[in-house]
Amino acid sequence: MVKVKFFKIAPYPEINYEKLIDGVPAFMQEKVLKYRFEEDRIRSVVGKILLKNLLIEEGYQADILNHIKIDKYQRPFLNNKIDFNISHSGDYVVCAVSKSNRIGIDIEKIVPLNILDFEYVLTKDELRQLLNDPDALNQFYAIWAKKEALMKANGKGLEIEFTDVLLNDDTAICENIEWKLVQLHINNNYKSYLATQKDDEINISELTIDHLIQKQL
Repeated sequence: MVKVKFFKIAPYPEINYEKLIDGVPAFMQEKVLKYRFEEDRIRSVVGKILLKNLLIEEGYQADILNHIKIDKYQRPFLNNKIDFNISHSGDYVVCAVSKSNRIGIDIEKIVPLNILDFEYVLTKDELRQLLNDPDALNQFYAIWAKKEALMKANGKGLEIEFTDVLLNDDTAICENIEWKLVQLHINNNYKSYLATQKDDEINISELTIDHLIQKQL
């Protein structure tokens, strides 16, 4: 099973940022504090707390974030028994964990843009199809979120190009490996996808501000 939790962080005044950041290890706090804007710091720390809550649900101790490590591609990991991934965009933070799957998750807020400014995300065929699609903006964000989720699952970071990911509806191929893609219906103004190595049950739930603070305490 893949467990997914999401949290809506707006309006920001409801969140006691200082109290939340005290609940993550010092090395994570340093990374959070590198963000220039408070909104980004809140998104970052909330993602880590979502991860902490999910890992505790899977039987780990409350200090589990202290045991997170970083691999050679700068991808965080815990051990070979569980995988996790975090993403945030706009008002939403999402986190997924799995004991049976390599996973990646992405969420993108749909905002107006010039698709030609983002050609690097698309293959030639994808660009040609989008330029003739009346719903091009939504379709572009779907492509973007699918590829981001898969690239995060792959874990090699900048070594993988967007155009190395070949999409086919609810599957994709990267480095000759096929992945499953599942859309997460979180908000109509966002596109969110989960990439997994194999079909699995997905349990998705929302964490409220009260639960976030209560669980953190």
